[in-house]
Amino acid sequence: MSFFEQCRQCSVMVDGGSGVLFQPMTEEYSYILTAKHNLYDNQNNPKLATDIHFTRSPEGTSENIIEKYEHTTLDIAILKIEKIDFTSPYKQWEQVNNGDEFKFYGYPENRRQQTEEIKYFNLKVGDMSGQEIVAENDSYYAQSDVSGCSGGGVFRQDGENFILVGIECRMDAESAEDENNSRLRFISINAFDKIIEDNNGVLQPLYPPFLNNFSSLLDNIFFLNGMEEAEKRLTQDRLRLIAEDLSKKIKPIDIKNRYNILESSYDKKCYSNKELWSMYLEFIVISVFLDMYSPLGIEAIRDINKKRKFLFLKSTNWKENKEEILTSDFSSLEKNATVIVACDGDRTPTSCHIKSSTLENIGHGILPEKFNIAYGMNPYHDFTFKHIHAIQKQMIDDCDNSDTVFNGATATNIEEIIKDEINKVFG
Repeated sequence: MSFFEQCRQCSVMVDGGSGVLFQPMTEEYSYILTAKHNLYDNQNNPKLATDIHFTRSPEGTSENIIEKYEHTTLDIAILKIEKIDFTSPYKQWEQVNNGDEFKFYGYPENRRQQTEEIKYFNLKVGDMSGQEIVAENDSYYAQSDVSGCSGGGVFRQDGENFILVGIECRMDAESAEDENNSRLRFISINAFDKIIEDNNGVLQPLYPPFLNNFSSLLDNIFFLNGMEEAEKRLTQDRLRLIAEDLSKKIKPIDIKNRYNILESSYDKKCYSNKELWSMYLEFIVISVFLDMYSPLGIEAIRDINKKRKFLFLKSTNWKENKEEILTSDFSSLEKNATVIVACDGDRTPTSCHIKSSTLENIGHGILPEKFNIAYGMNPYHDFTFKHIHAIQKQMIDDCDNSDTVFNGATATNIEEIIKDEINKVFG
């Protein structure tokens, strides 16, 4: 999908206004984020939830909502609806700054009978006014061209992803006469967190659903591409079965809340990165084999963090980040620990190990104050540094060797074979 198609398919009409579909951290229901005033006939006459309808375009079907939840002071609201199928935007984490450029999507009333009902506007942030952000349109629009857009989404593109920055609440200067609207106001998506906090236990946070359950990531782990099909299926099934069992005991959101699995240099938006959690799931499956946890619970993560470090990098070539690797937080690691590197843009490198001598040469050019390591530890000799793909590469290579144990692999012995392979690499 193009960026325009992404924004259009999650933008809806909310009675006479607009709104944005958003999938929170659950598979039970969906949200519409909108402007609060769309839920009122007038300032003093709120609509009942049963009287509020939303319409998706181009389907054109009008549907009811389950319940409405309003911000106590700001012009924003969350509508809870039945779970529906759509591609959800991600939440904007960063602070909005002057000069930032975004796209605003809404449904003007004067276009609602046309073939293409939605309209987008190019925005540039010009001012902060309390909790409202003032942005300038790239053109002047009459009131008839913007009426009906209130509650629409302000988006930005981030590679293949699309990010919801905020919800439009009003034009900066409104007129039904000949005057035009050149500026609008929107409220940051982070303000919706207060609505969720005020309805704790009723509304799930604005995180992707996979943060609430590892089970939705099972098809995104241990690809084993290049392995013979029979051995691949047998190995993959066992690894994913263990991952499925883990998903019943621990949740990504609990790990996020209790442990720092991201370096301080990375911002919070990385917690919504699907690749991060897919590779972290691989990491804890590997740890189950190495430490023989049965069952593995959330408390075991603390012990794992002493023996091995999960280090997530945003990179297309993990070996180009040696200085970043060396200056990461190793303060919890014990002697003979393993640093397991995972990259969202480099999941299957051909080389999965960095020599200690290579790192030591680089370390000579790094100020001692930049290292974060326990007293008496030497990162070049006390730790090993490997990419998480190393285990898959080991199994793929061994499967190609006619003399390996994979030739005699069966459903009864595959777990022991996997254990031996993991110990070869990370043990």
